[in-house]
Amino acid sequence: NVYTSADGQSWTYIQELSGYSAALPLEVFNGKLYAVDAGGNVYSTADGIHWSPGQSVGVYSSLAVFNGKLYGASSGNIYSTSNGISWAAQTVGTAINPFGVLNGNLYAGDTSTGFIYWTSDGTHWMESSVAASIGLLGAFNGQLYAADADTIYQITPLSATLTGSNGTTAAQTLAYSNLQLAPSTTTVSCDGTFPCTATNQIIFSAMGMAGNAVRAGPYSILVDTEVGVAVSTPSYPANNSYV
Repeated sequence: NVYTSADGQSWTYIQELSGYSAALPLEVFNGKLYAVDAGGNVYSTADGIHWSPGQSVGVYSSLAVFNGKLYGASSGNIYSTSNGISWAAQTVGTAINPFGVLNGNLYAGDTSTGFIYWTSDGTHWMESSVAASIGLLGAFNGQLYAADADTIYQITPLSATLTGSNGTTAAQTLAYSNLQLAPSTTTVSCDGTFPCTATNQIIFSAMGMAGNAVRAGPYSILVDTEVGVAVSTPSYPANNSYV
């Protein structure tokens, strides 16, 4: 069912969109309000009252507007449209659900694998392992937040610098700066293995001009904020001894 409210307190019933159990996400795109149901149908309205018949697209969960297109998610596919009528599908992940938009990138979370996928052009997607399952994504205060069953993760996308020039086959250095790190509560090093329980983790990702993507990580960054204390002793301890 669809309801509307002018003040957020008093709600008016509009209509039932379909026979399915739920109308899931809502999104505004090109002057229309869009909704999807649990059957994979997409509905739209220009006035909030009169809704178009459901168009069977295959979108079962989230909607997002990014770079002039409307995106919809389903199991293993991300759909996009520039006109709300013709939809194109891309195979991404296993069970895509939440979307998030931050700093010119579209992010998509996988509820099955815990991966977060992102793209800057809507075509080429990269991935990062974050949690066991990504149920929610949200952008706030310049950072991306992800949630699974009992944990909220703060993800800070950073710009990187790369040494060398286009086309070189020599080793290059990919570097990040201005990391916001917390004191480490464990000595786990990750070593590129997911899942990892380290407090601070970093994943390096890069994409070539041809759209080929590579990723390395996660790796842990161990942070020790304890300040060493100098202790004065009357004499140096002998070998294999201590004070």
